[in-house]
Amino acid sequence: MMPQSSQNLYFHFGMNADDDGFCEHFTIMRMTESKPDDLKVLQGKGFVKIFDDKVLVILDWKENNWIRGDRYKPSKYLEIYQEEIKKISGMTNDIPNDNQMDTEIRLDKIRLGKNIYTQGFNKFWEEYPKKVAKSVALKSFEKLNPDEALLQVILKDVKRRKISDGWIKDNGRYIPYPATYLNQRRWEDEDNNKTDFLYAK
Repeated sequence: MMPQSSQNLYFHFGMNADDDGFCEHFTIMRMTESKPDDLKVLQGKGFVKIFDDKVLVILDWKENNWIRGDRYKPSKYLEIYQEEIKKISGMTNDIPNDNQMDTEIRLDKIRLGKNIYTQGFNKFWEEYPKKVAKSVALKSFEKLNPDEALLQVILKDVKRRKISDGWIKDNGRYIPYPATYLNQRRWEDEDNNKTDFLYAK
């Protein structure tokens, strides 16, 4: 329901933001020839938080974007605007600086709301019948990095397999570990009704 000019500006913010969703709005507005009213619309709708006449952060950044830990580069603005960030999130503890900045204390924790990928893994974990090696399964899930469509395919496949002969017999002996299921992309098996699902650690 926003003007197209505001939508276009939001798109360019997303394309030019750093790994924590910060960007220099003044530069991008000049580049896109956007008007101050376009920015006001985004602020009024709660899409961005403007810190000053130079920098803003996209509030839904961590819900719509995910970066692998080995590729993530902390924003230089996390320390500069740490007081403002705490006000946004309602946090009371100080945010570490310099080398103390842990990857878990980023805007995916500071942002209001849950990380979409954590939600996705929780859905998978709740559905999967063999609940072992959760941390390993989480790493496999993050490496797979499924979108919502693929996640639904996986969940549907797990539900089907849970009632198949291959997973029911011998008290679930032939159910693979969750990480193995993800790493081997078992939902792509040509015949999910076969009973030769190997038990693998």
